[in-house]
Amino acid sequence: MVVGPIAIAYKLNGVTDLTLTPTVLTKIFLGKITSWNDPAIKAINSGANLPSTKITVFYRSDSSGTTQNFERYLAANDPTDFTSKPDKDSSKAGFAGQGKTGSQGVQQAISSTEGGLGYDEWSYAVSGNLSTAKIDNGAGAVELTADSAGAAVAAAKTAPTGPGDLSLKLDYATKASGAYPIILVTYELACTKYANAATGTFVKNFLNYTVNGGQAALAGLGYAPLPAALQTKVEASIATIS
Repeated sequence: MVVGPIAIAYKLNGVTDLTLTPTVLTKIFLGKITSWNDPAIKAINSGANLPSTKITVFYRSDSSGTTQNFERYLAANDPTDFTSKPDKDSSKAGFAGQGKTGSQGVQQAISSTEGGLGYDEWSYAVSGNLSTAKIDNGAGAVELTADSAGAAVAAAKTAPTGPGDLSLKLDYATKASGAYPIILVTYELACTKYANAATGTFVKNFLNYTVNGGQAALAGLGYAPLPAALQTKVEASIATIS
């Protein structure tokens, strides 16, 4: 129902245009790259004036779907360095740096730390006015926008377990043009038929509002609307509810 991009947010004076690759990102979070002027970062940011400032990594210390999806991204793109099984619990990943509670905790830590970097829900990067890195999965640097996050969802395949199921299998290693690959999606679960017809109508109306009128507000809140083709499929699934 909603696309939730995961931003790689950072604070680095004088640097507002930064590109990272999955391999470099993995090495940063595992403490193998520790300064902003590391040759690996400089090699993909030739036009940036990168200082010798220490990279201070922040991650979620509480159980988090954001953490699990971020780890899925690392595992899909750099299994040589990131060998842990993606989990909601970040303590199993061996991340360097500091754990913070909640998206707001990560946002505030980055905002107050020169050289800080972390993964966070895009909405918190937006509300905190944080710079966000472009991601290059191998097909060029992609800026995080509502459209680029939607492009990654459009490149995903459905993995249904039954009629009306629109579960997605996200391709974190996608090289689709213009697709920002570090994302998660939310799902709504509903019965196909309700014993109380009024309840069924209420659920159906709510979901129809969310997939139509509600989508327009998402980009301004730091989320991304559904791609048109997927929205059509969601509407068809909602139509079966009674």
